[in-house]
Amino acid sequence: NAQANGASLLNAYAAAKLMTPGGNPLSATNRVLIIVSDGEYDIGANVLTLDTDYIDLLGHGRCRDLAVTTGSPVVKLPNSVVKGTGNPVVALNATDVYVQGIGFVQSTDSADVMSVDDAGNAASVRFIDVGFVTTAATPGEGVVMGGAAQIDGYWEQCHSNRGLFNAAVFSGRCVKCHGGDGSFGGSSTTSVGSVVGGIFWECWAGSGSFGANTQNATYNGYAERCIADENSFGSSFDGTGTYGGTFEGTAIDCNAQWDSFAGDTGRGSASSFSGEATRCTAAAGAFGGRGSVESSAKLIDCEAEEESFGSSMSGLMRGCISDRGTDIGLAGTGEVIGCTLINSSACPLTIVGSTPKIARSTIISGGVVAIDAASALNIKMFYTALNKSIGVNVTNVIGNGYNVVDVDVTA
Repeated sequence: NAQANGASLLNAYAAAKLMTPGGNPLSATNRVLIIVSDGEYDIGANVLTLDTDYIDLLGHGRCRDLAVTTGSPVVKLPNSVVKGTGNPVVALNATDVYVQGIGFVQSTDSADVMSVDDAGNAASVRFIDVGFVTTAATPGEGVVMGGAAQIDGYWEQCHSNRGLFNAAVFSGRCVKCHGGDGSFGGSSTTSVGSVVGGIFWECWAGSGSFGANTQNATYNGYAERCIADENSFGSSFDGTGTYGGTFEGTAIDCNAQWDSFAGDTGRGSASSFSGEATRCTAAAGAFGGRGSVESSAKLIDCEAEEESFGSSMSGLMRGCISDRGTDIGLAGTGEVIGCTLINSSACPLTIVGSTPKIARSTIISGGVVAIDAASALNIKMFYTALNKSIGVNVTNVIGNGYNVVDVDVTA
């Protein structure tokens, strides 16, 4: 039965810790493998503490997210399932272990499924096809950072219906992993949550993920084909505008909702985007929000809505689209090339520094002018179409830039 299976699993792990395969101590090349066959393993209030390197657990079956959406995944667990009521069900306190084909299930209110407590930050762990599910009415999280300073390791096809690597500093590698809100170094309720060197490929999450917290959250990783809800990829949940999100890494073909890619819920000036994003999309308050886009930033073929791309944009925007209430502050080193900027009610582009470049772009203004400045400033603009003229404080220092100003200009 499940209780007997659970007791056998705990006993097997305790026995494995004492083993010396071949008469030699456990090592990276001299390991013990515990086979966790199909079935349920109920360990009750006990905690399965993985505290010894080189002891591996192999279950049976694959772990998948059947919902394939952001938010709360619908997790299909492997055939080998370990259930418990302790907080957590499993504690990872080893640096080098391999776990595959096991589902861990928590049923206690406000209790987490797994805690990473290893002083070595789980640097060499490999988890493949592992599920972390809570069935409690008031659920805790899937995987949290306990005593570890950060979470490293390799994680593939690991899924949770709650936060996966919640309230954590994440620096590991994830492949096709899905989590709920507050995943991949994210949290909407604490000041802990960031990505430092983490790598993500085809990972999905809910809101407040990929580096998010209540203060100064940082995303400094690499993500490709990843999706998240709002306040993700370096975002602050501080609603006052005092704190901001920081995006210092790389994102390719990623998608998020509002206040993401260096954003904050207060839409203040503290957010900073200095990384690279290619073919990424977001809603409002994204890509620096109302903060700054630094000179090192590269935004290629990205799209966002109002209050995005910074009130001071010093980097490169190429092929980008902002089609709802754009109000970008273009600084001196900023370059806008092949972009479409639309503000149906006001001027979409304000010059805030000397001689930025604008080329091969389309600028549609619902205000009096298409480009404005608070004081006299120069620009270099050529091959650009505008539906209205530039403001009196703006001077194009390229005499004939082959620009077109016509009320019939459309995107």
